[in-house]
Amino acid sequence: MTNGFVLRVDPVSGRVVARRPLPSWMFGSEGEGLAVGGGFVWVTNATAARVYRLDFRTGEARSARFGGFLSRPTFGFGRLWLCKWDGERGLMVRVDPRTLRNELERDALPAETGHFAVGFGSLWRHDVPSGTVMRFSPHSGDPDGLIPLLKRRPGAPSLDVSSISTGAGAVWLSLSAES
Repeated sequence: MTNGFVLRVDPVSGRVVARRPLPSWMFGSEGEGLAVGGGFVWVTNATAARVYRLDFRTGEARSARFGGFLSRPTFGFGRLWLCKWDGERGLMVRVDPRTLRNELERDALPAETGHFAVGFGSLWRHDVPSGTVMRFSPHSGDPDGLIPLLKRRPGAPSLDVSSISTGAGAVWLSLSAES
């Protein structure tokens, strides 16, 4: 049974130039994530903690399970990157795109949700509780620094970072205030 599609859109014309149906088992009740890189389209089923490697041309898919709740995937430095929440802590996971094996797992993510952005020779991730942007080495997975973003004031609404991206010479974040 088909539950959705992956669309390829021409950035100049805005036209859909290709469409690939996705079976319902690729989708989770709490959504999915999408990344492109290494010649594949990557789809995560967050609740099933499963990553699908989709060959867009043939429709062939392989998958791997990583345990815990998965965030949106990010592809960079020749690897797939995931944030995984195992119920107690957040983990950074680096996946070999050929074998779908977990190459590196670091207990470096204190927040239970979020995702990575790739740019400027590093991996970037927001950390809501500390109000920082975290920079990671793509080689070791170790933190390369913290950039304080927000000063917490007593009684002020907390700010939630909902997304992170890189480009146009900067790291970009979207914030929303929680009342």
